Amino acid sequence: MIIPTPAVLLPPSEDVELRKAESSLLNRRLPMGSGLRIWNRQAKQWEGYRPATARLTMVNLWSVDCPPCIAEMPTLDAMARQFTKEYAGYSSLIVSETTDERELFLSIHKYKLFTNQENILIYTGSALRDTLGTNKKPITVLIDRDAVIRQAFVGSIINRRGELAESVAKLSEVAK
Repeated sequence: MIIPTPAVLLPPSEDVELRKAESSLLNRRLPMGSGLRIWNRQAKQWEGYRPATARLTMVNLWSVDCPPCIAEMPTLDAMARQFTKEYAGYSSLIVSETTDERELFLSIHKYKLFTNQENILIYTGSALRDTLGTNKKPITVLIDRDAVIRQAFVGSIINRRGELAESVAKLSEVAK
């Protein structure tokens, strides 16, 4: 397990830029069928992803070469398990931006990521990145059943767990 290093407080100008990036993502529709493939653990193969119709889905976009992405994974994994128990109609997706499937699996095993996570996806192409309009990672968004972004977190959520939990609680009530 990776022990996250204490987060460094961002200078106010960087924090303002991240908040602007987050607000610019709101109300955009994620192309959830475009270029996404899901790992079928039983068949041991990648398959085309068919979007679920969960009322609220947390989508985390990360990359194997992104240290903040790797560092936040234990936190995200624990929160996803907690939210699944607490909120009906909640789901989570972990979406990796990589074309090297072997590298993805090596990272998963090396860092013991997603041991309880069934929804590991990989995407190719540029549809998600084009929709998001940023190359920053990690990005965690909460989407409704129509894949519309209702809340966005750009950068690590390690120090923003409370905000994420509050957003999930609020949006779970609204999405009923």
